[in-house]
Amino acid sequence: MAASVAVAVVLAAAGAFLAIRFAGTQHRGAGPAPRGPVELRMPLEFTQVADERQGRPCPSGYLPEGTADACLQLESGGFQVARVDAIEAALPEHSTTWGVELTFTGDDAEAFARLTERAAAARAGTPGQRIAVVVGGEIVSAPVVMQPITGGEVLISGDFTRTQVDDLIERITGG
Repeated sequence: MAASVAVAVVLAAAGAFLAIRFAGTQHRGAGPAPRGPVELRMPLEFTQVADERQGRPCPSGYLPEGTADACLQLESGGFQVARVDAIEAALPEHSTTWGVELTFTGDDAEAFARLTERAAAARAGTPGQRIAVVVGGEIVSAPVVMQPITGGEVLISGDFTRTQVDDLIERITGG
């Protein structure tokens, strides 16, 4: 039974989380098979958060955080992902919300590990502990990072339905 138990590092923040899959943690629902490698039509941006403000409208230099009332200012020095080894919709075990599972290329996996290392080293409770995932200028998730994430397989999740995840994948990949 222990072999079938999934091991995942889950990082929670405002209803969103980022997880790295070590072994079989996701259930794939009906729908397209995993795709990859994939050139992304719309790059994914991963950037450390510099500051957070409550209330809308957002001040200049800040982006709204999804449907939350928060606005985030992002650090420079993040990175963009234009190609992934795999991308698919996934339903984490013991969850009712869907996510987008990515397998980074080698260089992007290393860049992501460095970025999560910086975020994990930030003072606890500060915006610097968060990494924003940006698609088309919109923040889709901004989890708190408690420890560096290595391995190159990441689940971007939040309060997403399967339809929302499929739409996001289509938007990112162009089909």
